[in-house]
Amino acid sequence: NGEAKYYRFVGRSKDIIIKTEKYMTAGCKEYWIIDPENETVIVYDFKNERYPLNYTFKDKVPVNIYNGDLSIDFSIIKKKLNELFGEN
Repeated sequence: NGEAKYYRFVGRSKDIIIKTEKYMTAGCKEYWIIDPENETVIVYDFKNERYPLNYTFKDKVPVNIYNGDLSIDFSIIKKKLNELFGEN
């Protein structure tokens, strides 16, 4: 079971690296990777050449393409999901 997790993680990491490179070279201004299992958000702000920016589901994550005037509060999203699905 530990080996399966390891290979799954390696495959996922490779996928993230490939997609991040593709989005950056395609001119994407911002790319978010949301990991609900670990309750993390990784933001690649290609427009301002700041990456990776790491957040948790306790944070308000600024949407950098709007100069931080808009943010997403993942603590509210987590609370609503917990209410819907009965998780802690």
